[in-house]
Amino acid sequence: MKRESFGSRLGFILVSAGCAIGIGNVWKFPYICGEYGGAAFILIYLCFLVILGIPVLVSEFAVGRGSHTSVAKCFDKLAPEGSGWKPLKSIGIIGCYMLMMFYTTVGGWMLYYCVKSLRGDFAGASPEAVTQSFSDMLGNAPTMMLWMVIICLIGFAVCFMGLQNGIEKISKVMMSALLIIMVVLAVHSVMMEGAGEGISFYLVPDFQKIKDAGEQPLLMTYKDAWTANAPWNSIAADLAPESFADDRKAGKTTFVGTHEEITEKYLTLLDYAQDDFMGLSYDDGNKKFANGDAVMIINGNWAISQYRNANPDVKINMFALPSSNDESQNKVTSGVDVLLGVSKSSSNVDAAKDFVSFMMEKENVQTYIDEQFSFSALKDVEQSDEAVSGVQEDISNGKVANFEDHYYPSGFNMSVLLTELSLNRANGMDDKENIEQFLKQCDEKYDVANVD
Repeated sequence: MKRESFGSRLGFILVSAGCAIGIGNVWKFPYICGEYGGAAFILIYLCFLVILGIPVLVSEFAVGRGSHTSVAKCFDKLAPEGSGWKPLKSIGIIGCYMLMMFYTTVGGWMLYYCVKSLRGDFAGASPEAVTQSFSDMLGNAPTMMLWMVIICLIGFAVCFMGLQNGIEKISKVMMSALLIIMVVLAVHSVMMEGAGEGISFYLVPDFQKIKDAGEQPLLMTYKDAWTANAPWNSIAADLAPESFADDRKAGKTTFVGTHEEITEKYLTLLDYAQDDFMGLSYDDGNKKFANGDAVMIINGNWAISQYRNANPDVKINMFALPSSNDESQNKVTSGVDVLLGVSKSSSNVDAAKDFVSFMMEKENVQTYIDEQFSFSALKDVEQSDEAVSGVQEDISNGKVANFEDHYYPSGFNMSVLLTELSLNRANGMDDKENIEQFLKQCDEKYDVANVD
């Protein structure tokens, strides 16, 4: 049987374009471009297109024209005997199967959604309802399989019609339709409010955006072991059983069985820390953070003065560590670190009471909280520093949890255990084994220290 060839250059170009252009170009590429710097991303993208894309394209054309066969036979025909090229055909074959698995599935989704749209299923539906419809479809295996099979049958039918009468003719129609759709979308986009700023963002490179996208997410300072407590206190305060502190002290519960999720999320944070998180000290870390070496650091308001001493121009704010996807569970971790009291046995009770009264005067309390970036329980004494504005609403609404380690026995040193947990992670220990060992040690050390 004589092998078919394309009937026209245009047909070949449109079929080739159809293999390369898909919904990713309409849907994914724009938001990836926007996320990573607009024109700056485009510029680098074009550079890599020239460096990588064009050589690969030319190589494929050369192999195809030279062999006039499929990927399964081209290397057998072109490669000299004894060369290492022939086994490479398996990569192309496997790649085709992988692509077919992906595109037939996504094609099934699209066809299914076309039918639902024509039926009017989405008329007046909210974005949340449309999203839920997609989630429902993903959970319905028979529906997905049905539409995937339909896409496969359509593909087989097109291939059965031949290269010129099937693939080439249908590609001309469908790629022309895609071009029209993209032109309509482009015209609609430039007519929208704010289009000028969008076009500028798309065409004028801003390399700061690329730098921002490559910043270090999180800075950890575990060379000073006590700093390992900060993320633990936040996560445990949100996720530990409400009565855990009392029940653990009474011997009614254990860390094992209650703190697995907490420990797992604690370790997940380390994935976003810098490589030397075990070797960076608290003071050095604060200076690095203040000077822009990372986007976030898990610290309290006590560190703000150090940031500003290191960099008077630093712009910072605070937020509750999001331990849970349930926003209502994420509380600001805060404890009472300063307490004014008068001893009954003091020989200067009256003078001490006068001092407490002086310290509780609004002017003095205001001075204190301004210097310490803290909050006061005294009425009409307000914290207004922007560095803590992110937690102000939660604190005003009482969405606050105490430091979890404030409930541990004084002889129970959680920071040492957390440091070992983190060091094991850095050294490549299996997470499951690491978590089990850590929680077991927590219970053992707690029981030793749990004495009245």
